[in-house]
Amino acid sequence: MTTTEQMQAAWNEWHHDIDPDLVPMPNPSFIRGFVVGQLRLEAHKNLDVKMKLKIQKLHENAVIPTYAHHGDACFDLTAATVDGHQSFHSGIYRDKPVVCGTGLAFEIPAGHVMLVFSRSGMGFKQGIRLANSVAVIDHGYIGEVMVKLVSDAPTTDRNGDDVPCQAVRPGDRIAQAMVIPVESCEFEVVEQLSLTERGTSGFGGSGL
Repeated sequence: MTTTEQMQAAWNEWHHDIDPDLVPMPNPSFIRGFVVGQLRLEAHKNLDVKMKLKIQKLHENAVIPTYAHHGDACFDLTAATVDGHQSFHSGIYRDKPVVCGTGLAFEIPAGHVMLVFSRSGMGFKQGIRLANSVAVIDHGYIGEVMVKLVSDAPTTDRNGDDVPCQAVRPGDRIAQAMVIPVESCEFEVVEQLSLTERGTSGFGGSGL
């Protein structure tokens, strides 16, 4: 089926109740513009389709996650405690990570996983990231979500004295997370894998 035929089929699907003898088929350019417009409209509607995610507050300082902007992939996670304290801050040094408790537990829907990432601003500006790079919160885990922050940036001044690259306080946004669908695998042992053009070439096999 050609692109024009596909768009005509889409037009017919959206206008199945119109008598073609009374309303003639528009020219292909009009149909193309109409179909593209409908697809954009449906994509915009999909942004408003929200998954229900159950959250339990485990700490009085816990902050319910929010999205910074409409349509963002990740929501922000906020520190309820820092190194076990709810009112004191801790400095992040190169050799001294900081453990933050969100004070929240999530009920991840079956068939989904929550992934926790570093905040881009903290990474680019301060060299701060999650100690495990990306945290995986499985469906079955219903304990508090914890975030361990480390620094890749130098934390000594020109005199060699230790100085924190950043101080983290309760109430600070410390990470971002998303919930996505995930499939479980059923493993099958075979004698030979399917051949591919790349084969076993790796570790720079595609060039620098």
